[in-house]
Amino acid sequence: MLDYSALAATLGEELLQKIRSTRVLMVGTGGIGCELLKNLVAAGFANIECIDFDAIDVSNLNRQFLFRKAHVGRPKSEVARESALRFNPDANIVAHCGSIFDAQFGTAYFSSFGLVFNALDNLPARRHVNRLCLSTNTPLIESGTAGYLGQVTVIRKDATECFECQPKPTPKTYPVCTIRTTPSAPIHCIVWAKYMFAKVFGAVDDDDVDDDGSGSDEGGEGGDEEKVAMLQAMAQTRKSGAQLRAMDAPQLFDYLFSEQIASLLAMDVLWKTRTPPQIISWAEATGAGDKEACEAGPSAAGGLRSQKVWSVAEAAQAFAASHAALVAQYAAAGERPLLSFDKDAADCMRFVTALANLRARCFSIAPSSEFDAKAMAGNIIPAIATTNAIAAGLMVVEAVKLLREAADECRTSFIMQYPTRGRKARYLNAGPVAPPNPQCFVCQAQFVTLAINTVATPLSFFVDAVLRGHFALQEPSIEVGSAVVYESGEGAEDMDDQLPKMLDAVRITDSAHVSVTDYLQDCEFTFVIAHDPGLAPGADESDGRFRILRADHAKRKREDDQAGEAKRAKPNEEPTQS
Repeated sequence: MLDYSALAATLGEELLQKIRSTRVLMVGTGGIGCELLKNLVAAGFANIECIDFDAIDVSNLNRQFLFRKAHVGRPKSEVARESALRFNPDANIVAHCGSIFDAQFGTAYFSSFGLVFNALDNLPARRHVNRLCLSTNTPLIESGTAGYLGQVTVIRKDATECFECQPKPTPKTYPVCTIRTTPSAPIHCIVWAKYMFAKVFGAVDDDDVDDDGSGSDEGGEGGDEEKVAMLQAMAQTRKSGAQLRAMDAPQLFDYLFSEQIASLLAMDVLWKTRTPPQIISWAEATGAGDKEACEAGPSAAGGLRSQKVWSVAEAAQAFAASHAALVAQYAAAGERPLLSFDKDAADCMRFVTALANLRARCFSIAPSSEFDAKAMAGNIIPAIATTNAIAAGLMVVEAVKLLREAADECRTSFIMQYPTRGRKARYLNAGPVAPPNPQCFVCQAQFVTLAINTVATPLSFFVDAVLRGHFALQEPSIEVGSAVVYESGEGAEDMDDQLPKMLDAVRITDSAHVSVTDYLQDCEFTFVIAHDPGLAPGADESDGRFRILRADHAKRKREDDQAGEAKRAKPNEEPTQS
């Protein structure tokens, strides 16, 4: 049993009882979550529920200290509960192994808690929790870490900015043509290697990949002549996944690093301003071309193997060894022998690292160690246990402020990698929580003016790219006037025949007021449509297939409308005589 005397002396008996009686929800039991759950039970919180859908992996053990090797494969939330109860057996901890997007964790569920803690590492889930807390007026303590950097803040409806008041960076994407024909950075080689893994052992085929070169990348591609040459080069040596699986290691090696490179070299226009790639054959890479000598893989001598940059010969050895292992796994997989890339699976990671390094050697790009390749392949930002611990401690500090009704003392805290300059150098900086952004469509603006080509844009794009993509809605329903245009969710499949229709065919036209509701998130706002024929339906979102022109709060919208009506109703005044 936990001795509460020290807590009572520090916090006061009244506040301690409030802490013990308040029901709190913790979303995420990973790096921050493990530290947070330990802190909560140690601080006297006695009614805790936690949600996490993930299972424990061996790669979690270096920083998620509530887990041990024997727990690998078990649900994180359940093991975290068991471990935390050892700190305070009196605590009532309920663990849920499930997704925060499940219908059971809706507004009714969230409204039963006095505080919510976010310990998540992905944007969609954090947005979802943010909206549920706003809709139920439940204070949210939001956190995030990235390496040595971290942030903790408090979100309260109408009092502070919400998680979506400030734009979040979008994931980096790379044009297909750059990846396949003119790579210039290690990440390009990693992305190509992951694609080849999926092509050989997974469900990806060329028909599943967009070859138009769309996507975002600094520097972009050349003109139309280059683009045509790239597409020709890709088409000339294209082989199906089945054809690639039929090859042994030397044949696949020569196809990827000899035949394909030779095809690219034949396209002179690609190399007018670039260094042409170099062919690497299996015989050259392995010396005598001895396949059996390669299947043991590269030597681990000379330091940590994962941090060693392989030579061409060592990369070829790793390629052959991992290829043999993956072929065996594929053959043993049964009727659906599809393998998925897993950064924590040794054979997968070595295969991708070998392919990426050999590709890099062909294009005179610096090769990467297996450690660095894993970070890029898994989009990994190294997790630092101490950063997570600091963030979790700050979350409990902010929670105590809220429970003692001192919300005005809440702070947004920033954990820094390097100390700030000046007389008071600090690794931890705190400032007032920012007020709501009046342009935020989630917590403030309820009217959004949207420019879109209503004649040439299908409803499917509006639903998938605008509502689900840009606005992160889960189950949007659309009404124009009193007519229901579209509904999503269980039992609404009969509305799917609306999706191919153009917007103007479903009454979404210029100046239309389109009401959108997501009952799962209890989120509702109105689009004011501005038809713009200049927005090309063939362009991607970043090129301006739609644009957000304005976001207005309901009160300000009414005031503007009333002012406009008054101005229109006022008779024209006679000009005064000078």
